[in-house]
Amino acid sequence: MPDKEDKLIADILEFFRNNPERRFTSEQIEDALRMHGASAFKRVVKAVAVLEGEGKITLTNKDEFKMTQPDKVLEGTFKGNDKGFGFVRYDEVEPDAFVARDNTLHAVNGDTVEVKITKPSNPWIDKGPEGEIIKIVERSLSKIVGEFHPYSDAQVEKSGHYGYVKSHEKKLASYMVFISDKGLHPQMGDMFKFQSMNIQMTNIHKVWKVQR
Repeated sequence: MPDKEDKLIADILEFFRNNPERRFTSEQIEDALRMHGASAFKRVVKAVAVLEGEGKITLTNKDEFKMTQPDKVLEGTFKGNDKGFGFVRYDEVEPDAFVARDNTLHAVNGDTVEVKITKPSNPWIDKGPEGEIIKIVERSLSKIVGEFHPYSDAQVEKSGHYGYVKSHEKKLASYMVFISDKGLHPQMGDMFKFQSMNIQMTNIHKVWKVQR
């Protein structure tokens, strides 16, 4: 039979399960369980610490606790850094989710994305959550305009691409659109315009490939 502390931990966990989207301070948890006094508060704080240590509840940056959502998928806006990593803003209060270079799914600034939270925030060390973009919901650009740069014969043979188009837009300066060696062969300096629906990311960092 569980002792009083085990029962208190179970009661607090059940309380959070009944309120999965809400956030509570230790004082509010104490009130909800109808526990009062310094001794009762210490018991609540200890039980909450156990649940947090087990990863069942999470401490927010406002010293409130909430039910942990494993592999939680959120929708937000991506903001990229020139070094390849970026952040997803998904909440007006919570810190943005950091996304490492290899986990951006080639999102660009302003894209609406779905991000899977892989590591929750840690307010004790002022560190936000980390995540992985799993879907581009909506592109921020309706079109891409850029100048064509041809490859040498050796590069064409090696890569299978006739050349690439580089956008004139500053926020896309480090991205390229590869042109297949099959189909039309543009000349150096030709201008291209692509509708975003005709462009699909490859698995190469910061590269787009035209789907004909």
